[in-house]
Amino acid sequence: MQTAVRVVSLEAIPSDSSASGASASGAYVNVYLIAEADEYAIGQAQREVEEAGWVVTGEASVATVDEHSFDAGSDGLSYYEQCPIDGVVVVLHTWRHEH
Repeated sequence: MQTAVRVVSLEAIPSDSSASGASASGAYVNVYLIAEADEYAIGQAQREVEEAGWVVTGEASVATVDEHSFDAGSDGLSYYEQCPIDGVVVVLHTWRHEH
């Protein structure tokens, strides 16, 4: 198996103890990480999200990416480029339910 940058996409809700709960009802999450296999990437992504104070809901999907997977200047490209530096990049796209 080859080590590659993978993007794990999933949905999450704030945990009761999360400070994010006050401003967000949920999030689409993309976790950029380096992994040898999809199964490892999913497990690691779920741990990162949970450590950030979120509860994973639903199934995760995985994509193996390289620099050609993104448009020049896109946010995704900058996250991809940051991944080898930091080891993991967690991107939350939050939403809030209005009353």
